[in-house]
Amino acid sequence: SVRMEYVAGQPGFKELNVQLQVRSGRLEDPRLARPVVDIEGTAVADQRQLRVESLHGKWGDATVGVALTRNGWSARAPFALRAQVHRAPLDRALYQSLPEILRSEWDKFKPEGEVDGEAQVVFDGRRWKPSAVLRGRNLAFESDKFAYRLTQGSGELRFKPPTPNLPATLEIDLVGRGGGQPLHIVGQVFDPKPAAAGWVEIAGKDIEIERAMIDALPEKPREVIASLHPAGRFDVHWRLERTYAGQDKPKKTLRLEVHDLEVNYDRFPYPLRGIHGSIHADDEHWEFRELAAGGRRTVRCQGRLDPVDEGTELSLHFEGEQTPLDDDLFAALPPAVQRAWTELQARGHFDFNADVYHRSGLPKPNIRAVIRPRPETAQIKPQFFDYLMERLSGAIVYQDGEVTLDEVRAAHAKTTAVTNGRGYFAPDGSWQFQLTGLTVDKLTPHGELLAAMPKALRRMIDQLKPTGYFSVSDASLAFRRSRAPVAPVEASWNLLLYCHQTSLQAGVELKDIDGAVRLIGAHDGQRAYTSGELDLDGVTFQDVPFTKVQGPFYGEPSQFRLGHWATDAQRATPRRVTAVAYDGDVAFDAWVAFDALPTYHADVDCVGLDLNRLVVERFGGARYGGRVDAKLSLGGAGRQLDALQGGGEVHVREANIYELPMLLSMLKMLRSGTGDTSAFDRSEIKYRLVGRNIYLDQLDFLGDVVNLYGKGYANFDQELKLAFHGVVGHAPSQLPLVNSFMGRVNQQILEMYVDGTVGEPVVTKQALPQLKRFLEQIQTDLASPPPRSVQR
Repeated sequence: SVRMEYVAGQPGFKELNVQLQVRSGRLEDPRLARPVVDIEGTAVADQRQLRVESLHGKWGDATVGVALTRNGWSARAPFALRAQVHRAPLDRALYQSLPEILRSEWDKFKPEGEVDGEAQVVFDGRRWKPSAVLRGRNLAFESDKFAYRLTQGSGELRFKPPTPNLPATLEIDLVGRGGGQPLHIVGQVFDPKPAAAGWVEIAGKDIEIERAMIDALPEKPREVIASLHPAGRFDVHWRLERTYAGQDKPKKTLRLEVHDLEVNYDRFPYPLRGIHGSIHADDEHWEFRELAAGGRRTVRCQGRLDPVDEGTELSLHFEGEQTPLDDDLFAALPPAVQRAWTELQARGHFDFNADVYHRSGLPKPNIRAVIRPRPETAQIKPQFFDYLMERLSGAIVYQDGEVTLDEVRAAHAKTTAVTNGRGYFAPDGSWQFQLTGLTVDKLTPHGELLAAMPKALRRMIDQLKPTGYFSVSDASLAFRRSRAPVAPVEASWNLLLYCHQTSLQAGVELKDIDGAVRLIGAHDGQRAYTSGELDLDGVTFQDVPFTKVQGPFYGEPSQFRLGHWATDAQRATPRRVTAVAYDGDVAFDAWVAFDALPTYHADVDCVGLDLNRLVVERFGGARYGGRVDAKLSLGGAGRQLDALQGGGEVHVREANIYELPMLLSMLKMLRSGTGDTSAFDRSEIKYRLVGRNIYLDQLDFLGDVVNLYGKGYANFDQELKLAFHGVVGHAPSQLPLVNSFMGRVNQQILEMYVDGTVGEPVVTKQALPQLKRFLEQIQTDLASPPPRSVQR
C-alpha cells in the first residue's frame, strides 16, 4: 500500500507512507558477476525514514541478505546498509564483486575455498564508514613474500572503518596446513591499498622440513641453510611488517623452534642428531639459538648469518656437555690452548664451547674455546701453584693465546674460593696470569697450601704460625714467568684478609684476632715482602683485650714491623698502630726479627684507661674509679715470657683507689677507724720488666690526707714484695703540748711492708727506731710526777 503527498517548493514529502513486500525477487547489477535471485523481504518508508528489513536471496550457491536504514530524504541524509553472504566460493566471480581495497589483499594471498561474508556501510551525512568480514573454510593460499602454499585453511578477513585514532584497517586471521601441520596467519593492514602499512604473521608447530620451504627462502640464507642439510621438524613464527605506507622493503622476521633436527655442515662435517633449538631471522640476518643435539655427550650450537659486501658472514658457537678432558679433545685444541691446559693440569669432565667464524673468501674459520668445568669431577693443580683445587666450576675462556676466568669456583677440603682472572700464553713459552676479585672462605694457612707458596713467602708465614680460619675478599693475585726454561715464577698480591678467632706467634702470642688486614706484596723468585693496614675488631695479648686495632705493617721473611717501624721501611709518613683497651686509647710501634730465636721490641702509649675495668677484669674485686695513662717499652727473644725486657711508667688520676686491699690495710695502720673515702686519688709508678718480674722503682699513692711513697717487686703471678713510707695527718692526744708535738711527729716518715698477692696482701708496719725510742721516752716523762722543789 502506498500513500504520499508532496508540496512543491518544500523539501521532502508532506505525507508519505509506503509498505513494500517482496517475494521471488531478482536483482542484476553490473558490479555483480551473477544475479541475486529468490529475493524476499519487506521495506517501509515515511516522510522521515526508509527501512529495508529481512531482504535476502540466493547468489549462485551462496545466500545473501541485506538490511537498510535511511533517516531522511535529502541528498546527504544519514544512511546505514548491512549485507551478508553465506557459503560464497572464492572464485573469479567473487573477486570481481569485491571493492578494490579487498582485491589488493586477495592478490597477495591468492586464496581458494569458500567464505561467509558480512559488509556494512554507514554514512553520517559527512563521511562514509564501510566495514566487512569474510570467514573462510577449505581454503588454500600463500604469501607473495614467502611462496610456500598452505592448504585446508579457514579463518577470516575483517575490514574496519577509520576511527579518530586509527585509519581503516584490514585484520587477517587464517589457518592453513603446511608440512603436515596447521599454520596460523594473523595480521593488520592499515588504510588498505598497494604498499600499505601493516603486518602479517604465520605461526605453526611441529612442521616437517620440506625442500619447498628452503627453496622459498631468499638466495643468500637459502645457500647457507641448504649447506647444513637440515632434516626434522620445527615450530615457526614468521612476520612481515611495513611501518609506513610506501615502504620499499618491509621488515621480515622469522622464528623457528626445531625438534629432532639433523644437520651436517659442509664446512664442519660433524653430524649432529636430535637437535632442539631455535632459528631467528630479521630481514637477511639469521640467528641460530640454543640448538642442542642429544646423546651421551650433548652438543649445543648457536650463531648468526649476516650479509656482507661480498657474500655472507657466519659465526657459530658450539657447546659440549659432560665432555671428558681426554686426548681427542686435547688434540683438537690450538697449540696455545694446549700449553695453558698443561700449566693448569686440568682433570675431570667439562662443558666445552667452541666459536667458529667464517666469512666468504677466507681459507678457514677462526675458533674460540670456552671451558666450563663440571664441579662433580673437575679439578686443577697448576704447575705454578701446586695446590689441588677441586669442585671446579665457572668459565675458562681462550682466544688468541689469552685465557680468561669468569666466576671460577674451587674448593680444597673446607676451603672455598671464587675468582675472575686473565692470562696470556705467548708462542715463545712465556706467560702471565692474574686473578681478580678473588674471594676465599675458611682458609687455613698450613699443610698443602703452605707447601704450594713460594719459598720466601712460605717461610714468612711459617714464622707467624697462624691458627684458626681466615677469609679473603677483593683480592688480586698475579703470576708470571719469562720464556727462559728455568725462569722462576714471580708473584704479586693485593688482598683483604679477614681473621676469624685466629692467633699468631709474632714474637709474643696474639689470640682471638678478629677483623680485616689489607695485604699488598710481591715475590720475585728470591725475595718476598708484604705491607698493608690492620683494621681489626679485636685481639688479645696476655689476656688483655684490644679493640679497633688499626695501623700500618710491613713484613719480610726475616722481619715483621708495626707502626712507624713499618712506615720507615717503606719511606712513608710515620704512623703508629692505634687501639682501644679498657675504654682508653693505645698507640704502639713494634718489630719482630725472625732469627733462629725470634727477637722483638714494642713501644706502647696508653691514655685514659678505665682503672675500674682494668682492675676488675684483670684481677677481680671491688669497683675503682679513675683513669690510667701509661708508657711501655718492651723487648724480648723467643716465645717465653722469661725473655721479656723493658720498662715504663704509669699515672693514675681522678681515682678512688683507697679500697685496694693493700691500701686499706696500710690506712688502718696509719690511722684508727676506716680509711677516708678520698684518701688516695692518684698514683705515680715507674717500673722495669725483667722476664716475668716487675721491678717497681716508684710506687706512690697520693691523696689530700695521706701520701704513700714506695718501691718494690711484683710478678705476673700477682705476687708482691713492696715497701712504703708514708706521711699522715694529726692524731688526737690528751694535752695541747702533746697534740702540737705529735702533729709534727706524725708528719715524719713511717715504714710499711707488703707481702702476699694483689688480692690478699699482708701489711706490716715499722716506725724508724730512733723516732720510736724518742717517743717512748716522752710518754714516760709525761706519766711521772714532777720533782719537788729544794728548800733553801
